[in-house]
Amino acid sequence: MIITYHGKQFIRMQLGDLVVALNPHAESATKGAKPTRFGADVAICSMVHPEFHAIDAVAYGDKIPFVIDGPGSYEVRGMTVQGKLTPVYKDNETYMNTVYFFTFDDMEICVLGHLSTPQLSTEVREAIGDVDVLVLSLNESGLNPHEAHKLALSFEPKIILPVDYTEKTLQMFQKEAGSTDTSPVEKLTLKKKDCVGKNAEIIVLKS
Repeated sequence: MIITYHGKQFIRMQLGDLVVALNPHAESATKGAKPTRFGADVAICSMVHPEFHAIDAVAYGDKIPFVIDGPGSYEVRGMTVQGKLTPVYKDNETYMNTVYFFTFDDMEICVLGHLSTPQLSTEVREAIGDVDVLVLSLNESGLNPHEAHKLALSFEPKIILPVDYTEKTLQMFQKEAGSTDTSPVEKLTLKKKDCVGKNAEIIVLKS
């Protein structure tokens, strides 16, 4: 699959002609982010909030995405998506964040969304199996870098993709991990074999 990052928690995953958008936001939400003029087949949204749920941003031409924006079990385009609810505090309000776990290109993907606490329920933990790619928010209003790193390691992921980061939170997170390399890459081309032998390798994508 090919992964690109479009700012905030917005990630595009493509396998052949199948496109999955994670937490799309409007272009106006992040200055300088990659243009989002593409249509997605599936849009997976962690929260019904403008920063996570701009479906119009990934509807293009005659392609309108199938939207997954809450807890439950979904079957779409050969994908099985599990969503588990985790209440969070954001913008002085309580929102319902959904943690997702799904298989894409034979790789197990976990998207945590925006978390206010590193404590996850037993139900959420039991729904998440082996993790090849963990999408982890470093938003300053969520987990601090120490909490985020500790939580990430608890899933034993092969690869960690930080999103919604600032230069400060990214550097602090890298320091927690014992790494100082914050050089972002334009896109990530990834196959299952590329995950073999990796242990919580941090890959930073450029928005």
